[in-house]
Amino acid sequence: MIIRLRILKARNFRYLKTFFFLLMFTLTMIACGSGNPNGGNNEVSSGSGDGEVVEQSETLEEFSIILGFRFGLVDSEGDNLFNLMTGYDMQPEYIRVWGTYSRPNGESAPGFADVTFSVENGELVTKIIETDMEGVDVDDPRVLQFNEDIANSFKDRLMETAVGFVSVELVNNTMEIVYLAEVE
Repeated sequence: MIIRLRILKARNFRYLKTFFFLLMFTLTMIACGSGNPNGGNNEVSSGSGDGEVVEQSETLEEFSIILGFRFGLVDSEGDNLFNLMTGYDMQPEYIRVWGTYSRPNGESAPGFADVTFSVENGELVTKIIETDMEGVDVDDPRVLQFNEDIANSFKDRLMETAVGFVSVELVNNTMEIVYLAEVE
């Protein structure tokens, strides 16, 4: 009987721990959203109403940036620039992404890529400007695919509301994106 009660208490403790973890996670996500379902600030540029376009800003914190890179690294065809992302460092002009990659001989090795973000003709553009990877330069097909995948990953983060981008800036370990969105 005593053993059975101890097992029951241990099991309840695990459930309680899981409940509190989920509660804290949910509260953190709500707090990061600042009360806005899109997680950013809204500024009306041409009025609000049915089908109007408004300018919105989104500040992506470090966690969202890491997720954007990790989702952008997943390639269903298995021809990834990085096999594994091991870290990143935000600079004012670029983000340095560290990871392991496959050398031309098939060996795994550490390397990095410097990624810039910009807006061109209303599109969010990512571009690798430098790599430290044997056999990989900025014109490599994997680099070009990486550029496209990362841009799409961050575009997807803004849901389907973004109809165009205005600016993107790296500020104090965050990414500030201003984009146009159609609202009903």
